[in-house]
Amino acid sequence: PSAGRVDLEAFSYIREVLLYVLDGDGTTEITKQDLYYGSLDEPQKWTQSLDLEAGTYYFKVKKYGSNTGKYTIKANHTPVKGNDAEPNNNTEQSQALQTNNKAQTGYISESDDVDVYRFQLPKAGQVDLEAISQIREVLIYVLDADGTTEIDKADLYYGSDQEPKKWNESLDLEAGTYFIKVKKYGSNTGKYTLKANFKAYNGLDAEPNDTKEMAQSIQLTNQLVKGWISWSDDVDMYKFTVPKTGPVQLDFTSQINEVLVYLLANDGVTELYKNDVYYASDDQPKKVVQKLQLKPGTYYVKVKKYGANTGAYSLRMKELTPPAAPKVNALKSQSTKVTGKAEPSSTVTVYSGKTLIGKGTANKSGNFTVSIKAQKAGKILTLYATDAAGNRSTAAKVIVK
Repeated sequence: PSAGRVDLEAFSYIREVLLYVLDGDGTTEITKQDLYYGSLDEPQKWTQSLDLEAGTYYFKVKKYGSNTGKYTIKANHTPVKGNDAEPNNNTEQSQALQTNNKAQTGYISESDDVDVYRFQLPKAGQVDLEAISQIREVLIYVLDADGTTEIDKADLYYGSDQEPKKWNESLDLEAGTYFIKVKKYGSNTGKYTLKANFKAYNGLDAEPNDTKEMAQSIQLTNQLVKGWISWSDDVDMYKFTVPKTGPVQLDFTSQINEVLVYLLANDGVTELYKNDVYYASDDQPKKVVQKLQLKPGTYYVKVKKYGANTGAYSLRMKELTPPAAPKVNALKSQSTKVTGKAEPSSTVTVYSGKTLIGKGTANKSGNFTVSIKAQKAGKILTLYATDAAGNRSTAAKVIVK
């Protein structure tokens, strides 16, 4: 009535007899046994356990030569408590495997060679897969969306009802549909479970960004960019613009076992810097810092997969040249605004001694106005300009008239 294990037992009092278990068509042999040397005094025993799908089967006992006599047969059925929905033998019939849910129980039987499951990732992230097999040997494949390309493969062997074997694998994958295929090895049959846990990657890289033409723009403002190298994503490219000659700093932090990072010239090919960053992990990230003297122009950062290593990384680009000191207009004791010019878009701060008394932002032309309380004549105020990367200028001082 349901899929499960059938334990067959036969006693033969016949010198030699043939035993067959046949599929529902009454012809296809599932198993065959030549049982001999049976007698009334010493009957011969035969036992066989078969993993079968729901359906009708036949037990055929056939005379061998002129041997005749008595025999007994017995069949016990133990249903498998599975939840795989047959048929699920290919990607078109694949059964949904929900992530971050209970384990799925499947069954490889005499007539069921393959089970296929699909799981959906709404965004890029890490999938932790687990299989527990009670089958002596079985093959497990993780397939890409085409249902053919192998992402991973495992030959899981020496499993049994008493000592199941476990397989675990963590994969860094892009958003999309993937498949797990469980395939019979030889004549081995039995039960297994599958489970998939998913953790989304909260990154900022905009895929696709694999080439110079698709490079993602970043700023020289110490902006944090989180990136992701996955099974199907080998390269990430970023571009930035240097407005003036000066030092620029690259901070790169990797959680990938090994990855390559490059700084490229305007052609997107010429290497100005390269580093092979290795022995990193989620628990022990590896950080590298590199300063380069660059002329005005467009440059690229390339992060490239090394081997099959995947995972998360982050980078920051920072201009190290501080703004020039602000130029401050004359300030009278009744004034409640400090005006002047500073680097465009820089933050201008006004101090009386060590006390911050005002703060403002220079416009695109560099003009700034900072509101303050009126100060006494003779008071010395100090002003600084700080750019978006956090570089602070030297001090500019003004005496209140």
